[in-house]
Amino acid sequence: MTHHVIQLRDGRHVGVTGLGDPNGERLVLLCHPSPGAGGFDPDPPATSTSGVRIVALDRPGYGATDPTPDGGSAVESWLDDVDEYLQSIERSAETVADTEFGPIGAVGWGLGAIYAAGLAARHPGLVDRLALVEPTGITRARRAAARSEDAIDARLEDPEALDRFAGASDRLALMLESARRGSGGEELDRRAVAEKGAEKGGEKGGDDTLGAVTARTVTISSGDSDAAWYLRRMPKAKDFGTWSNPATTIVEAWPVVLRFLTAKR
Repeated sequence: MTHHVIQLRDGRHVGVTGLGDPNGERLVLLCHPSPGAGGFDPDPPATSTSGVRIVALDRPGYGATDPTPDGGSAVESWLDDVDEYLQSIERSAETVADTEFGPIGAVGWGLGAIYAAGLAARHPGLVDRLALVEPTGITRARRAAARSEDAIDARLEDPEALDRFAGASDRLALMLESARRGSGGEELDRRAVAEKGAEKGGEKGGDDTLGAVTARTVTISSGDSDAAWYLRRMPKAKDFGTWSNPATTIVEAWPVVLRFLTAKR
């Protein structure tokens, strides 16, 4: 499902998928769950009319993205890839369209919340809105799952629930198929949970980068997720209601997510 592949300075390749309006002035980065790749559009009609240009990068080891070299931080390595990509499109915007690269939004779905929040923490002046959909946190249960063979993400446990949304279950199946074409993606995600949990004692201390997030932040969940973990660590974050099923929130709440990302205030 990857739309195109870019080559980084270190020679590695990254799969990039564009969704929504390619001429949209608002850029949003979508971070997928685990396992997953960048091609899932929760609601194509809503996305295409939102005025938003969504970019999704396959994380290392997923889809068309090469694994990272051994060692180093899984999250920081991904953030470095994103930085290089954003710098390249910023140069293109300035050169081709003579426009200034403005603030962006970020969406973290499931485990993607760890990466989206990491981007917002690294670039408080760049990311101005952050939506965490059924987010996976660095809780004791997630860290235990990361050390075992259990699924880290509980956001994909009921794909049949998406059948009531036209085409959504098929789109999810294609995303998962694309994710499996890579190698080592889930292992890197497990490493990301482990390394973030180790930063300040896991569930007690949590991810100490979250305090650096200045973006307006919302959590959107069924209540049966780790949203509370993020809300405790991001005092200014808001909870956007309760949705019916963690497996369907990404689709059911997508129009709400888009409105939040495009709001002027």
